[in-house]
Amino acid sequence: MKHTTISMLTPELGRCPAYDRFYRTYSMLVATNVVTHHLIHQVSEAHLADLLLCEVVEGAKSDYVRARTLYSAMGLSFEAVQMGEDRGLDLTDVSQSLAEGRATAKQIILAFQNFNEFVILFALFEDAVKDLLSPTDGGSAVKLKEPKVMEDLLTYLQGLALFKRFKAELEARTICEDYEDAKRLWTYFVALRHLYVHSGGRPTSKWMTDYKEVRDAVVSRLESPDIGTMDVREIIEEEIEPRERVLLMLPDGLVNIFRNFVVGVMEAVYVSGLPRTA
Repeated sequence: MKHTTISMLTPELGRCPAYDRFYRTYSMLVATNVVTHHLIHQVSEAHLADLLLCEVVEGAKSDYVRARTLYSAMGLSFEAVQMGEDRGLDLTDVSQSLAEGRATAKQIILAFQNFNEFVILFALFEDAVKDLLSPTDGGSAVKLKEPKVMEDLLTYLQGLALFKRFKAELEARTICEDYEDAKRLWTYFVALRHLYVHSGGRPTSKWMTDYKEVRDAVVSRLESPDIGTMDVREIIEEEIEPRERVLLMLPDGLVNIFRNFVVGVMEAVYVSGLPRTA
């Protein structure tokens, strides 16, 4: 799990439209993220820090003034209420992290890139499951609740008498030894998603309590001596260290775990023998 894998089983066009749509959007997401990571690593640490704390911050203070200047150059007028306001960006967290040596500029940028990938991939997967479960005859789309995604998927596959094969494929493609592992992992990812979407990535005391419960539930299942399982346990226990009101940075390893889980579930669904729907 410490290495990055991004590939996905290539679909037979038209066999499973929900998988096709996920595959195409997923491909663009990971491809652009790989390019972004590559470009960031080509820039020096000093230059990135300068961009963050000087050029971006200073530029944000006068963006409306620059806009007026550009419009004036084209012979156009530009007036906005924002022109007379004190505006800008607050990168205090970044400057403090750099000053205290808690993170480098590259680490901070990549951590936010990881956050973006996690949230977008979460939404793509949830939408793919919804797409899969929704009727193909034009009926109303299925309404999913985040915590029940894996349970609803289970019910759907059981209804098609495909769960046994799906479960075998899931166990072969992920670290999940049974479906309970998959449900607990999903609950763990839901907790992280709530942190970033509802709390801006800054843990509250209640979230910390809830997180510990779901984290411990996941870790208790990761007892296998398999190297992949041990890597996942190490990342969850040692690399994710939330502190109350302190922005939680997502490490590459956690995003790799989530990416591999989501891809594994989608592939297991695809090869389980779904009836052709198009």
